[in-house]
Amino acid sequence: MDRRWSATTKRWVVVFGVVAAYLVARRISAILAPIIITCILAYILTPIADFLSTHLRLRRTWAVLIIYLALIAVLIIVPALFIPSLIDQIENFVEGLPTLIQALNEIYERPLVFRDFTLDLADVYEQANNSLEGVLNSLATQTISILTNVFSAVVWMVFILVTSFYMVRDAAVIKRWADEVTPPAYRADIRQLQARVAASWNAFLRGQLILMIIIGLVVGTSMTIIGLPNAWLIGLLFGILEFIPNIGPTIATIPAVLIAYIQGSTVLNISNGWFAVLVLAINFVIQQLENNYLVPRIMGQSLNLHPIVVLIAAIIGAHVAGVLGILLAAPMVATLRILVDYAYRRLLDLPPFPDLPTKEQFEPATQPRASAVEGSASVAGAVIGEQGKQE
Repeated sequence: MDRRWSATTKRWVVVFGVVAAYLVARRISAILAPIIITCILAYILTPIADFLSTHLRLRRTWAVLIIYLALIAVLIIVPALFIPSLIDQIENFVEGLPTLIQALNEIYERPLVFRDFTLDLADVYEQANNSLEGVLNSLATQTISILTNVFSAVVWMVFILVTSFYMVRDAAVIKRWADEVTPPAYRADIRQLQARVAASWNAFLRGQLILMIIIGLVVGTSMTIIGLPNAWLIGLLFGILEFIPNIGPTIATIPAVLIAYIQGSTVLNISNGWFAVLVLAINFVIQQLENNYLVPRIMGQSLNLHPIVVLIAAIIGAHVAGVLGILLAAPMVATLRILVDYAYRRLLDLPPFPDLPTKEQFEPATQPRASAVEGSASVAGAVIGEQGKQE
């Protein structure tokens, strides 16, 4: 007897499934960040593994093993090369912190006067100083907690490397399984959505990694040449904040200009005020070159998000997932825009992908729907065959 579910039953199953997934996600929110990082790392490294296994004719397992050995080597060598210099920069910054605070105190002691309006900055400085002292005292009394967090970070790093290794190695199997479980009538749509979402994430992840390295090196080098104290620390800050498109570089410019104004140049014989203007001008030129030359060539127009949208998304991301939410706010918004646009067009019976020929979008599926048993069998066979090839 054929006991198929009615349309109402299917809708309720979908609703309960979504609610259950949401509740499970809330319960395991503590491990969502490592899982997301694992998926992103696997996503970035999969094309490299495809290239090595195809062009060098290596077995998939060996290609992935070479990639991860190189990645581990980079994780060991790069810190060994740059951390000593970075520690020196941090020590110099900490040593100059009292002078910096004293200079800020002198600035805040002078009221801000604009015509008949006078603003006393002493209260603002006192509140900021008390907040800073509270943060420093909290850090000083949480040494054991910091060591525990470091150990936890090492454990999660091992988890991320091991899990992403198997995801990269079995990428073809995972993709085939996802295709098998998708109803045939929707496979064309799902593939189009995957391609468009992948274009956005490709543009962001690989593009931002390249921009992070380039901008960090350019800012660090240029600030060193003109004699800005802690130049490479500022370069590192610019590189990290590159993950927040449009807004990040502006935020990173503020401490650079403040240090220039308060401490001056160690090379140039100019006043601190003009040196701050020089630092601001150099960073402005770098950002203009980045926005008009590097970004269009490295990232393309896949994101194409307004800075206000990115800022709001970063604030929401910080509330939901902390630092990781800030870093991934832009591609998540781009992905949501693609999915919402698709759902909107489907609800109004419009072509879901307006840049494709209409006939291709509405052409019905010609292949028969596979049964659950047939689908499971084909996936199992694919897994066994793929593992045989890898071994």
